[in-house]
Amino acid sequence: NYERAIYHLTNALDDNPVSKEACVLIVKAYYMSGDILNAESFAKRSLQINPDDMETLLVLGDLYFKHNNLIKFNYIWAC
Repeated sequence: NYERAIYHLTNALDDNPVSKEACVLIVKAYYMSGDILNAESFAKRSLQINPDDMETLLVLGDLYFKHNNLIKFNYIWAC
């Protein structure tokens, strides 16, 4: 379940705030749970750690596209 995953990933990020793997996974968990604000927030954090992370870019692009934020969607794919 996503809530449990988020709990454990939050703890992992408390221990290692720059964990690329934990950031990517928590973005996906928040996104799949429907928590768009936290998904976007952690996606931005993930991209600060690893700006070229394709998994995070795909989730963020999908999030923006599905929520009709085409300006941000286009910006992601223009970079």
